[in-house]
Amino acid sequence: MLNRIKWSEEIAGQRHVRKGAQLDEDSQQNNQGKLNECTLVWEGIVQKRAFNGEPRFIQVSNHKQAREVLDKYGVAHYWDLCYATSVYFLMINNN
Repeated sequence: MLNRIKWSEEIAGQRHVRKGAQLDEDSQQNNQGKLNECTLVWEGIVQKRAFNGEPRFIQVSNHKQAREVLDKYGVAHYWDLCYATSVYFLMINNN
């Protein structure tokens, strides 16, 4: 995911803005809080697979539901790490 997806490309239906360019007030409000990036938060080997079969997408509406889905597979700690990392990056980017 880190190598194959062009995270900085324009998203369908959104206007691409170069770094350092000024946005009008409406655009700033629409794009506020939206990050389009992928960050590696953990890499390693585990003793036992947590997920079996074909990969699939599960859509959830909030972070609590995302954690519950992963908890069913015994890997809620993956979500905890990702969530904590995203909060950390938001704090850094806002300062």
